[in-house]
Amino acid sequence: MARIRNLSFSDGVSVTAPSDLALGGGGSGEVNLVENANGDSALDGGNTNDVGDWIDSGTGTTSSITSTAADIPLYPLKDNAIKILNDGSSTGYTRYRFTLPPALITRKLKISWEQFVSTSTAYVAGDFKVEMYSNASSNYSGAYTAIALSTDVSSVSSIPAANGKYQTTFDTSTATYLELRITRTAGTANSYICLNEVVVGPGIQPQGAVIGTTETVTFTGTFTNTTYTAKRTRIGEWAEYQVLMSLTGTPGAATLTLTLPSGDVIDTTSLVDSNSQFLPGAQVQLIDTGTAGYVGCLRAETSTTVGIYYIDDAAAAVTRTAVTQAAPYTFANTDKIDITFRVPLARYAGSGIVNVVNNDVEYASNSSSTDAADTTSFAYGPSGSAGIFGTTALTAPRQKTVRFQNPIQQTDELSLEIYDTTMAAWLPISASRYGSLVYSVQNTTKYGMTIIPVSNTDVNVYFAQYSLPTGATFAAAGESWAVSPASGAKWRVKKSSGGQAVGFGKAAKASLGLTTSYVPTITSSTYAASASYTVLDGDGYDTILVTTGNTDRTITLPTAVDNSGRKLTIKKVDSGTGTVTVDGEGSETIDGATTKVLSAQYTSLAIQCDGSAWHATSTRAADTASFSVSVTGPITTSVTFRASRVGDVVTVLWSGALAAGVSSATAITLDFTNFPSWARPAVTTSTPTFTRDNGTYQTVMGQLVIPTSGNGTVNKTYASGAFTSNTGTTGFDSGSVSYTGGSW
Repeated sequence: MARIRNLSFSDGVSVTAPSDLALGGGGSGEVNLVENANGDSALDGGNTNDVGDWIDSGTGTTSSITSTAADIPLYPLKDNAIKILNDGSSTGYTRYRFTLPPALITRKLKISWEQFVSTSTAYVAGDFKVEMYSNASSNYSGAYTAIALSTDVSSVSSIPAANGKYQTTFDTSTATYLELRITRTAGTANSYICLNEVVVGPGIQPQGAVIGTTETVTFTGTFTNTTYTAKRTRIGEWAEYQVLMSLTGTPGAATLTLTLPSGDVIDTTSLVDSNSQFLPGAQVQLIDTGTAGYVGCLRAETSTTVGIYYIDDAAAAVTRTAVTQAAPYTFANTDKIDITFRVPLARYAGSGIVNVVNNDVEYASNSSSTDAADTTSFAYGPSGSAGIFGTTALTAPRQKTVRFQNPIQQTDELSLEIYDTTMAAWLPISASRYGSLVYSVQNTTKYGMTIIPVSNTDVNVYFAQYSLPTGATFAAAGESWAVSPASGAKWRVKKSSGGQAVGFGKAAKASLGLTTSYVPTITSSTYAASASYTVLDGDGYDTILVTTGNTDRTITLPTAVDNSGRKLTIKKVDSGTGTVTVDGEGSETIDGATTKVLSAQYTSLAIQCDGSAWHATSTRAADTASFSVSVTGPITTSVTFRASRVGDVVTVLWSGALAAGVSSATAITLDFTNFPSWARPAVTTSTPTFTRDNGTYQTVMGQLVIPTSGNGTVNKTYASGAFTSNTGTTGFDSGSVSYTGGSW
């Protein structure tokens, strides 16, 4: 947005020149926190806190506006530049203060500018450095905290002695009061740098249309005895279809229409005429095998169907006539209709444009020409460095480190390039006439050079002791780097960032035709929920720990179609009486049920999504519990019960003394209501019944009796168990019974 500096329309000021307006980024159109990016207005506007002005600390540097054409990096595009002069003795700085807006908190921002360095009094690399600080106070009276830059070496980002673009990056926090500094560290008095287009901001986000991969889809039509073969390609908010109709016999009498694939609905609001209309650019070929061919067109009949028409030029005026089984000819076996057309789809509306990664190229090299490893002589720009080429013989393999000013991403491509003096061009090392410099080994003797990334900004360039084999003797000493490549050759490491879709909102798998389907970013992270919570596609949580207190909570799962492969664990962590209901979105299910309930402390549910539903991979109950219940039947009341659960299977173990003198099968009934909540079905009035058979070895079979909601009782056998006694009709018996079911 344009901002008027030092002018007010209410004062009757006329804006007559572009310099009257200060645009973010000096007119580049990108978001820029530096309002005076080129020295188009006074560096010190007289503000109390000096926010938005370039101010000198008092020593070390002196800032001014220069209009000397030779000093302006972007002359004649710019008439002025910010000039920072070295005083030759003190350590001081020129600063620019700004307030970070909420949208840029906890973001990665860039610092960049175009620079010109003095030559009459030579500026030397490292005479100035760039720094970023945050301050705790809005008037900058609080403590300063240094913010690390991506180009820092031992906490210093030196400004190189080169003309061109400088760039570094930093990560913001919640601190909002920031200060950019150009600080003197060394150098001769009256050396200087001049800056244009000073930018602190997120950078420009390029955008482009979504171009999808071609995929097979299903069309249907009114012609019978026809095979429909079709493909679809997404282009922005439109879908392009290729449809081939191959007749296998005579179609039934019908006007020919096609129905779009399931889920594809024409966005009629994007058509010139929202009513039925002929589609521009559609191509139709009607092929009467062995006889003739006709051309045609398409019309959108409804939001899901298109009609096929042929061009009828038999009459004086050319007309478009609907295709039928008998027109423009009688269709029969082996005839074909080839159709290509495009329509806007409702589900693509609003998502046809996506942000793309900058296709940026960055060059880095190392200027060291010594017979030693070097991790500090960083050089930047496309001109590269000669280094040891043509000057230095190595006595052992050496590594020279290069550092990129922007972090290396997984999608970036790194390549080692050589400046070929004969061809006067930069080429990949393998493609240049120095192709033999590609790293190789003969026995233990090493030749050539290669690159080894060592961090997200640093790459080691490995130089073997010899540049190339001489060819005379296998594994013998090779050519010296002082000899080959010859003087004039240079090298550099090139980092290319390829463009890719990074999202416009989100692109779900249901949005067919995207180059790459949306996959939520899932990291290993835990969320502590003390209230109901809806899990989001990209919130990064894989574990939800729920504290209920005495209030029931609900954890709502994200849409299955957007979370294929995602794993989640939900656990109740407190002893409150509240339950945790795990609920699939809408009608989506968990093991066939729309909800699962966790009632006891430390119970948990682990699930995984297959793209259409969620499936339990593990359920874990609380520790096993011992408890007492009332007993009816030929067993003493001094009975101990212990229950445990694995998944949805509960096992109850008991021991006690049987009553003496039992001579026939007798039922033993246990009061189910005192079982732990996690060890019983939801119907707590149920009682399990065990039938004891008389005999030397006592056998008990378990059956669970569950009342219905008011229609009496029904018997449902879930599982069975047994115990035995070797003391006849009296003595001590023990056993177990297992059952499955209920709402755990």
